[in-house]
Amino acid sequence: MELLVHPKTYFFILLLTPALLVRFCIFHRKLIVKSSWMRPIVTGFGVIQDAFLAWQGIFLVMLLKAFLPFAFPFLFWVLSLGYFLIQIDLIFDAFLYHKTSMRFDVSFFAFLSDLKSFWDSAKARGVWMFIGIGIGMLIINLTTISFLHSHMQAFALSSPFLWTGLALTVASIAGHALLPRRVAYSNSNTLLMQELWLLRKGFSTLFASIHFSKKFIMPNKALFFNDSEDFTLITPEYPILKYTRGFTGPKTCDVRIDQDEKPNVILLFMESWRSADVGILGGNYPITPNFDRLASEGICFKNFYSNSVKTSRAVTASQFGIPSDVETLDASSAPKFPLISIADVLKNNDYTCNYFLGSHLGFENQLQCLSSHGYDNLAGTEEILKAIPGSFGTSWGVHDEYLYQYLTQHLDQNRDTPQFCTLFTISNHHPWIDPPGPHRKLPLPAFDDPHYGHYLRTFHYSDMCLGNLVKALEEKGLSDNTILIVMGDHGQPMGEHDQSIVNQFGLFEENIHVPCLIHAPGRIQTPKMIDQLGSQLDLFPTIMDMLGLKGLNHTVGGSLLRRKQGKKVFFHNPYVHGYFGIRYDNYKLIYTRGTKETALYDLKLDPLEKNNIACQYPELVKELLGDVHCYEVFFKRLYRKRIYSPIVLDELELDYLKQSS
Repeated sequence: MELLVHPKTYFFILLLTPALLVRFCIFHRKLIVKSSWMRPIVTGFGVIQDAFLAWQGIFLVMLLKAFLPFAFPFLFWVLSLGYFLIQIDLIFDAFLYHKTSMRFDVSFFAFLSDLKSFWDSAKARGVWMFIGIGIGMLIINLTTISFLHSHMQAFALSSPFLWTGLALTVASIAGHALLPRRVAYSNSNTLLMQELWLLRKGFSTLFASIHFSKKFIMPNKALFFNDSEDFTLITPEYPILKYTRGFTGPKTCDVRIDQDEKPNVILLFMESWRSADVGILGGNYPITPNFDRLASEGICFKNFYSNSVKTSRAVTASQFGIPSDVETLDASSAPKFPLISIADVLKNNDYTCNYFLGSHLGFENQLQCLSSHGYDNLAGTEEILKAIPGSFGTSWGVHDEYLYQYLTQHLDQNRDTPQFCTLFTISNHHPWIDPPGPHRKLPLPAFDDPHYGHYLRTFHYSDMCLGNLVKALEEKGLSDNTILIVMGDHGQPMGEHDQSIVNQFGLFEENIHVPCLIHAPGRIQTPKMIDQLGSQLDLFPTIMDMLGLKGLNHTVGGSLLRRKQGKKVFFHNPYVHGYFGIRYDNYKLIYTRGTKETALYDLKLDPLEKNNIACQYPELVKELLGDVHCYEVFFKRLYRKRIYSPIVLDELELDYLKQSS
């Protein structure tokens, strides 16, 4: 059959069409450009990028045909499948951007093995449309490629073709690099951004291996170590590895534990619990009566923060006492990463250590990672469904009430051994599907955004389950021997800034300001509301201080039980544009790495973070920005060199104890 146009043109159109469709149907409409005359110019740069990616596809066919002719018939069909997957990448990126204003980042590929967990959220966002488009693209691809297969002799390298590719390369990269970062993020072809990300990652890894071979210099110690902790740094090879002998100094509060007593300790992380909706912290709706009651009977920390914006990052901060990786991948998902956990310390003090969560243990490699860090018993959705008859949940995991039933059964069956339990709930996760129950009778106004109403109801359900957990511990006679520490794993935006309900944007209070309380019946003489700043990095040393423990660790927080003047709390969000922040006194600074923007807020006068006052306080901004840069560079180095601790700890600890004696 005679082709009307050159086969390369057909192939070019096949590769280019999906990119152009999503560009003009979605990206051009959401383009962050105010000037009407600039919009077509910016879109034009995007079209050039689309053409460049299509050119790459044809160029790859030509290379294989020229240098691997014996395998070309087979490789052609492999490439054809690859092109289909690339188009799915383009379409999914557009779908994601349309629904969440997020682009499809390379790091998202790490979730391929966890796709089943996202199912309910995907359905709520209309994933059926994406699946339908994908099936249509597959049919078009197979039909067109089969038609072109007999015309492959026309795919030969030529000088004009190569010069065209060079021009497209220069224009594409220039269009991405020269535009303002926010504009480029909303306009650039996702495949080009993924390619550039891989190139940057490769070069940064190469230069890191060269640069970090030099002597490691410890930055300002006051930022990462606490005066109230009696410790000794072990070796310059591991800059923050230390042996803690105890804690001193004035206390913010006290939790009574008699000598040689070893009560159970429960670290309970409530999914997406932000402070803004907790009644005792100023919430507008009566959705947390149980938390409020427990806080009034115990110790509540008013200015407590998550150190990042994902549950796995709360795992790193709380269980290992260090910030999560400042890049998009995280150590809590990396099996055999050389870290010391709170479980390692507690096991040396006769505790049995448990890690129970409402979600799937396999999500982000938690089972593989935590089983190698001192945890004796791990359980997730599958284990709880088997153990609790009639239990159910969403694609994200089992509902909170069943997680708590599993916990109380475990504590009841193991009364003779002190237990340390870390729990993560899941019910209050998007799309906020709450089970039937009395909590649904809570009267709420009609919100402009229905998401907020769903969120508040599952929030209220989680609080109801918390109250039932405390009641169950009391009924089983476990309450007096249990210290319960409850907090949010991270916050949840509800449109307060840029109409976003996605936690991967920014570091505003709704993202990271979370409630925290200590509930210990009979052990707290005076209930308190504490104003001092704190974060999840402080949990590890707080437990050591509370229980009077000694041991090796690499924590960089401080005990919440001790006072510290001028305390600074760090947090970061590696997604989208990359955000780093610090809270000091009433001030909060946010630095956006991708766009080089700096914002300073006075949270006492401006709790909603609407007025950037950075220009009014240049000296304070300079100081806090220097601290933030120190935080970013320091922990980036520690992660890349994997120098938190050695692989084998016992010998190092024994050597230190011999020397100190």
